[in-house]
Amino acid sequence: MVRAWPLLLLTGCHSLAGIDDVTLASDGASEGALDTAIVDTSDAPGLDTAVTDGDTMTPSETPRCASTRGPEMVAIAHPGGSYCIDATEVTNEQFAEYAKIPPTVTMPERCMGVVRQYPGTTGDLKAPQFNVGWCDAFAFCAWAGKRLCGRLDKAKPIGSDNSEWTFVCTQGGTTAFPYSDTHDPAACVSGKTAGDALPEPVASFANCTGKTEPYANVYDLSGNVSEWVDECEGTKCRSLGGYFGDTDTQALKCASINSGTGMTVSHEVTTVLRGLGFRCCRD
Repeated sequence: MVRAWPLLLLTGCHSLAGIDDVTLASDGASEGALDTAIVDTSDAPGLDTAVTDGDTMTPSETPRCASTRGPEMVAIAHPGGSYCIDATEVTNEQFAEYAKIPPTVTMPERCMGVVRQYPGTTGDLKAPQFNVGWCDAFAFCAWAGKRLCGRLDKAKPIGSDNSEWTFVCTQGGTTAFPYSDTHDPAACVSGKTAGDALPEPVASFANCTGKTEPYANVYDLSGNVSEWVDECEGTKCRSLGGYFGDTDTQALKCASINSGTGMTVSHEVTTVLRGLGFRCCRD
């Protein structure tokens, strides 16, 4: 039987580091993760496709990966190779394009029997899409010719030292926050405590980036919305970077540890929260 996801449209600042949603990150290999295959690839972007998204930003001349759907992408080199990562979180506007005609994609085992939801616009069109579950995030990335960010080395266990997302956030493993080793409460979107608080438009905090190329072209890895990644065990997957309501500096670090539990934040794939969104990667 197909089961529907609970759509938890939260009205308050629910902490992403709530006890019910936190599990200790394991260094074991991800269970049940399958490679995604796009069924309809007629207009999926290739590496030599020109960027056509009129909303993409160009803060510098650093080479970028081609992207015709979703955010512009930035090329990242690391000791084992290279990959591409979205310069920003996926916005309401970009997610709405995907939701017009829901794509047919091959889903991983953890999403079997899970009905994908389309939460609609959640705030400013240029702000991150939230109230989106892991499987919807996975499907969006597949539709865009991308994938959720995962492990740097697929043959090695999950861990902060083997994470595409964390590698960018730490500027190649050199800083605790995307901008420095020291927390700056004004650098990124965090500490919003009002019950009706929402994330800010992506890339609106100019200092919420790395300080060296290419990391200086990737925005909002701390705060705004916590981001789903393909670092999963069974039906629980990590979300990294903290969110707009966090005052816990440990959660806002690239390592994304809840200081009260000492655990990395993870959620069931069906979880939808006001402060939980995503961005994509691509080989």
